[in-house]
Amino acid sequence: MLDLGPGTAAVAAALITGTVTLVASLVVARMSIKAARSNQIQDGKKQSYTAVLMHLNEATRAADIVDYGYNSGEPGGSEAYHESNQRPDHEKSAHAAWTKCRSAFYANQLVLSRQFRNRFSLLLENLPTVYDDLFPWEHASKRASSLRSAYDDLLDLAIAELDDAERPA
Repeated sequence: MLDLGPGTAAVAAALITGTVTLVASLVVARMSIKAARSNQIQDGKKQSYTAVLMHLNEATRAADIVDYGYNSGEPGGSEAYHESNQRPDHEKSAHAAWTKCRSAFYANQLVLSRQFRNRFSLLLENLPTVYDDLFPWEHASKRASSLRSAYDDLLDLAIAELDDAERPA
């Protein structure tokens, strides 16, 4: 057996320890980079869901205002609101909010889940339009109800999806 002495053994031990430390450091660094990327992706998803849901909430509140104007039971009723100076401004705000919501949805489709996209598409298909054969107060009521229901459903879905994504595998 070859005897290299105590000094050589210490040098060899230091080299082995240094190599193990370097490899461990590289593994930790790689895991940190992967975790940071995952956090960035998760933050991007949160921002996308937030943008769509924020604008959907605005559209819902604006539709509720129009619905209330028509269906509040105030003196003069639906006809008075229909003829009022407030109605066009309320409807313009509702239309603008809905336009922003749709734009946010289309801009974020690559990040949103398939299930979220499908449910939002159902809202697009089923939302009453001015072309439907409805009286203005019926249209306002159905539109507000559809938006409220869709908002609640999509919010619950987004929360569940983001919670699932944050759980460790």
